[in-house]
Amino acid sequence: MDRMASLSREQFATTLRGISLRQIRLASGVVLFAYLVSHFLNHALGNISAEALASGVYWHTLFWQSLPVTVVFYTACLVHTGLGIWAFYERRQFRWKAMEPLQLVLGLSIPAMIITHVIGVRLGHTLYGHEKLYPQVFFAYWIAWPAAKTWMMFAVLLIAWTHGCIGLYFWLRMRAFYRFAAPYLLAAAILIPTVAMLGLYQGGRNVVDSDSVEWREENITPAKNGTQAENVLLNDVENYFLIGYWGLLVLVLLAKGARAIHERRGGMINLSYGNGRTVRVPSRALLHHALQRFLLTDR
Repeated sequence: MDRMASLSREQFATTLRGISLRQIRLASGVVLFAYLVSHFLNHALGNISAEALASGVYWHTLFWQSLPVTVVFYTACLVHTGLGIWAFYERRQFRWKAMEPLQLVLGLSIPAMIITHVIGVRLGHTLYGHEKLYPQVFFAYWIAWPAAKTWMMFAVLLIAWTHGCIGLYFWLRMRAFYRFAAPYLLAAAILIPTVAMLGLYQGGRNVVDSDSVEWREENITPAKNGTQAENVLLNDVENYFLIGYWGLLVLVLLAKGARAIHERRGGMINLSYGNGRTVRVPSRALLHHALQRFLLTDR
């Protein structure tokens, strides 16, 4: 029995050691992409009616705001963002013709672009019980705020979707079924955001057409949208987050610069690949990599 328990512990430890940061980032990204698909399909219901949107968001929130799913979702958000920042720091060279840098830049821009929506809707609900659903959000984007905010919302949707699709492509492209499934996946990748944005547009136009004193008295109330003092606090939280997030990215850039100076002082080596591509790598990093390969081979 003791031997079996020992073997189980060893197998578990071996499994944990075999999990890479890339796999963790992929798993967290799949969770976020599942949320994105669910949200987009909910938006698409706007092509049917406002009632369909309301019904869809009820089931959407019932699932995603349940305690176990909420814990998994926000853990995935933090882990995916943190590993994205780490990947940005770790990467020494960028091949700007490749999709990896595009995916990385898009991913790093998403938190700053969605923070207004997240704080206004989720944090407002958590702190003050605000019920900002589609009517309130549409009113904000189509009536209360400048038109540029509407286009920003569509840009966020496309950026988040493109980032997720690139990640899925890197994950699935080497799978045996990918060649057969690729045309259908491409069709879904184009169709889902298209009908989602059309649904948002139709929902927004419905709110514009319904706008009246009576409609505002029913939908734009302090209980749903918050008081002025509450919104001022939420705006302050948003500003502090943006300052902290952009400051963190600046610190990462400074750290990359300091590392590059340190590595150049230690010497650089031109490393050539068989395809004619040449990259400059630190001599210490190359020596460390060679030592690791030697130790693994010796085992």
